[in-house]
Amino acid sequence: MRDVNPEYVERLMEFINASPFAMEHNFKVEEMRPGYARVVAEPDGRFLNPTGGLHGGYYSSLVDTATGYATFLLHTEDVGTITLDVNVTYAKPFKTGKIIAEGNVIKVGTKVDMSECVVRDEEGRLLASGSSNLMIIPGVQIMEDCVVESGRPPMPPKFLD
Repeated sequence: MRDVNPEYVERLMEFINASPFAMEHNFKVEEMRPGYARVVAEPDGRFLNPTGGLHGGYYSSLVDTATGYATFLLHTEDVGTITLDVNVTYAKPFKTGKIIAEGNVIKVGTKVDMSECVVRDEEGRLLASGSSNLMIIPGVQIMEDCVVESGRPPMPPKFLD
């Protein structure tokens, strides 16, 4: 496996965390390494369902984010991934506060990556678990192109070698 450039990872997390989706949902990617991503979220009252609990769609978005970014550093610069499916199992109700999602890749494929995720509250209690399959597609959703198109300076090399 090639060594990932730490400067690239730092710039990537800044770009992701400044995205409208991440800001609107109070998501912050705090750590990324090949096969792993940690996303911290702080849902507020806007994301509660009518019965007062955190809406299941919020968990789905969080699982999709953590599993997707867990796969990202495993592929070359010219490859993107697209979510094929997200499955979430809810374990415990939650209202508002800080929650942590940790995504891990369980299989790197040639056409599809498989990832899993656990979502916990600050005390470590399991709130949800999930999984995702991501299609690997050369030439699609290239992060470096997205960064430049947003008006930011080009990214440093993804890998050190």
